[in-house]
Amino acid sequence: MRLLHLKAACLIACAASGCKSKTTELTSHASAATAASASAAASASARPDALPRASFVHLLVAYKGALRAPDTITRTKEEARVKARDLLREAHTGVDFEELVMEHSDDQMKGTFRGKTGPITPANRFTDFVTKGFALKPGGIAYLLAETPYGFHVIKRLD
Repeated sequence: MRLLHLKAACLIACAASGCKSKTTELTSHASAATAASASAAASASARPDALPRASFVHLLVAYKGALRAPDTITRTKEEARVKARDLLREAHTGVDFEELVMEHSDDQMKGTFRGKTGPITPANRFTDFVTKGFALKPGGIAYLLAETPYGFHVIKRLD
């Protein structure tokens, strides 16, 4: 399909420039079209919809004042960090990560999504989460907490 588009672009360019020798001109137009195609492919790879995607399971430990923290959360930011570190250690002991999420996460949607994020790209606005998450191999659990405006996250990469 791409070759047909390339040939069509060459023929249109040749007809537009009024070239007489189809073989020589087609070759130069093909080179120009190939360069344009490569340029378009490079700009497409910079688009967010062309970025790699991965899904994660996360355990959120919120603190009083964190974004969307329920009113029932009374722990300080430092208490949340300590609790999240303890849960991170526990996650690395081989316990079922999803059970850990269901038992300890402050994510209000855990009942629906069980801590799963769905596919996200590196262009996600929460840099710390994305940096630590995309550094993992599928099935891996981060060794460092990710901090976002929602609190502290223990992250496991799914795919």
